[in-house]
Amino acid sequence: MNLSLESLSKEIELYAEKITQAMYKSSIGESTTNEYTKVLKKFSHFFNWDIMSQLININWQSDDNSRSLFMLKGYMIGQWYSYESKELMDQITQAQTKKNIEFNGRQFSIREARYLLKYDDNHELDQLRKKVAIEIENNLNPVVFSYYNKLKSLSDKLGYNNFVEVANDIRRYSLQKLLNESERYIECSDYVYKLYVETYCYKDGYKFSEIDQIDSFSVKRGIEDMKYLANQLDLKTKGIEIFWTNSKQKFSNSFCVPMQIPGRIILVTSDTDGFNSQRHLYHEFGHGFHFMNTDPNLKYAFRRMGDHAVALAYSALIEGLLFNKSWLKERNYSYNIALRAYYHRIYLIRKYWGKIKAENETHINNQYEETSKSNFNKWYSRSLNEKFDSTWWTYSLDDELNAASQIRAWLLSAQIKEYLVDNFGENWFKNKSSSSFLKKLYSYGYKYNADEISEMLGYKNLNSDALIKELQEIQNLIEVS
Repeated sequence: MNLSLESLSKEIELYAEKITQAMYKSSIGESTTNEYTKVLKKFSHFFNWDIMSQLININWQSDDNSRSLFMLKGYMIGQWYSYESKELMDQITQAQTKKNIEFNGRQFSIREARYLLKYDDNHELDQLRKKVAIEIENNLNPVVFSYYNKLKSLSDKLGYNNFVEVANDIRRYSLQKLLNESERYIECSDYVYKLYVETYCYKDGYKFSEIDQIDSFSVKRGIEDMKYLANQLDLKTKGIEIFWTNSKQKFSNSFCVPMQIPGRIILVTSDTDGFNSQRHLYHEFGHGFHFMNTDPNLKYAFRRMGDHAVALAYSALIEGLLFNKSWLKERNYSYNIALRAYYHRIYLIRKYWGKIKAENETHINNQYEETSKSNFNKWYSRSLNEKFDSTWWTYSLDDELNAASQIRAWLLSAQIKEYLVDNFGENWFKNKSSSSFLKKLYSYGYKYNADEISEMLGYKNLNSDALIKELQEIQNLIEVS
């Protein structure tokens, strides 16, 4: 490792902590100034080309020191992309939040309009839909195309042909192989989706009203569930904080902020009742359990800078308790929840698969203005069977191909669950042996990627077999009901 990188290693840890804090404050509206931008400026010396050229030449090796360096490479390259494209990302945010749309005597932003247009059966808002489509086409999409071109130029500078090649390298997977493997699940779920799931889908979302009528879902009940689970599995939870959001605030997303791993983990989630809010609560606690039970003696890179699919897999496992019949019985929920909860997972897997298929083709073609919308139309049509609104395709833009991480997480989560059931029984969530197993996995932090953990569990690779088995179990439930 060159001296310039050695001298920066501790400073990079400070940067990671500061940028996490800044993003958190910005997300919840606590920062009076743009703290994220200030942090980037303060540490701008990280992003000079001398540093980046050193990072590019770090190759993967499995020993701890080399592994740590490679994770540093992935993390810093990702941050470099953010640093270099910050201005365009700000322009995208401004295009989404500027109140340019006049409707019924009021001015709306694209974000505000999206919230109003969540349910596509309200035809009183058809005129608003038309105005939103024009605003997106004229003022949002051109900035998004500029952003895509920026990603391409940055990838060229690093010596890659496109953004997908960068992800394949620093994350150590093949996106194309992942898409081909996960397509097996799409094909296997076609029947259930078209016959049962599609009826719950809007063009821009999912209906939760009917599952909310099956049983009561509340903040109090969800918290008690997670306390019970942590107690049964003997998990460390001291240091987990919850920041509750509500409908009056300007943000509604649920997310986890690992301020210190382990030590202080903030779960940002909704204080409203209902299945979807409780699902988010379970999901975020999955992150909390993982991060709070990570070995504090691990190298810093292993605690923060690895494969995000691993953290998402642990969250998907906890969230999946909502379609675990044994868990529902243990916690006195209606048995019928399992079916509807898994319907929503089918919807999400198919939606994210369509998204990443479209993004993959868009980046590989490098012809954003000409092909991107048609790619989204094609693959969302395949995955959601016309239950999508292509008007919003640029709104769902992310800068890290996050849908790929989520799909890999579902594959790994299904394998972990299968391993737990096979080795510790249907009631694994209150088995002390499964507790030891899970705490061991959590202790690794991010040291191993999803593919390596899959191999630890005894699988040949991160494939869709366990996820398809999970689907088949739900199909059996359908036949019984």
